[in-house]
Amino acid sequence: MKTQNTLQRMSEIIGVSGYEKTIREHIKELVACHSDVQVVTDKIGNLICWKKGKASDVKVMIIAHMDEVGFQVMSIDDDGSARLKVLGNVKTWNMLNQRVSTANGERNGIIYCENPEGIKAYDYSKLKVIPTKGHFEIGDVLGFDIDLIETECQWIGKALDNRISCFLLCKLLDAKTDNANDACFVFTTQEETGMRGSRVAVSALAPDVIIDIDVSPVGERNSLKMGDGVGIKLSDSVGISSENLVNRIEQFANCNGIKYQREVSDCGTSELIITNERDLGSERVGLSIPCKNMHSTMTIINKSDVEACEQLINIILNRGL
Repeated sequence: MKTQNTLQRMSEIIGVSGYEKTIREHIKELVACHSDVQVVTDKIGNLICWKKGKASDVKVMIIAHMDEVGFQVMSIDDDGSARLKVLGNVKTWNMLNQRVSTANGERNGIIYCENPEGIKAYDYSKLKVIPTKGHFEIGDVLGFDIDLIETECQWIGKALDNRISCFLLCKLLDAKTDNANDACFVFTTQEETGMRGSRVAVSALAPDVIIDIDVSPVGERNSLKMGDGVGIKLSDSVGISSENLVNRIEQFANCNGIKYQREVSDCGTSELIITNERDLGSERVGLSIPCKNMHSTMTIINKSDVEACEQLINIILNRGL
């Protein structure tokens, strides 16, 4: 698997929350060629990849959501421009003057605000999309339309929340190594709009251990720093990782010289929190890739943090939990 080409394609595909078909089919093509991996799509659209381990006493689930934030046409003005609702949490200033497109590229446009001075984070009524190709229809789903940028140390682009983690899962499935435990790799839907995909997967598969891989924004309300390694999440604003798993994974990192940092944050949450009435007490832990400019066209991640995350997950799968 060619790293740059694969990540670039994953980032640039438009697969907005609730409308993930395009990105799901692309990931399915990447993983379906492996004879030791069983691939199924469930009723809600999660892509589930099973890989047998040397022991079946512990079932490990690794989750990475494949959807991205985006928009849906809510009304159309007389001049053909469109008013939007958001699918996910997007600030207005991350939308201004950005190019957006449908997944098939048949309709696209530019998000415009006639008077942006003093605009607030959720003043969506002040924005409209001016069409540059095709004619918008009510219900059209639009995503940011921009190419991935690669520098010596960073990747910068849209949908790296959470396509970077999907990219890592594909690399893990591509690796010719044996897992210690049975593992299901789940590319989930609808994380940005309520986490329904992971809720369905946890209910149906009833894992013993859940590892959620996602990006996490650096800032005043988060202990993470760019370039300081993979984050091992202790807690976020809602979820708390299992203390036993945190300790064991820290031991793996220390014994293998993997750069990591403890994450304590109060600025959001992830699929780490998912539980339901069928929860039998699965142990769970979050692994985080630090990022800047989340939910924008210019999300920034550090390559060394991604590499550390990949190394740590490889060790976890090889050694077992």
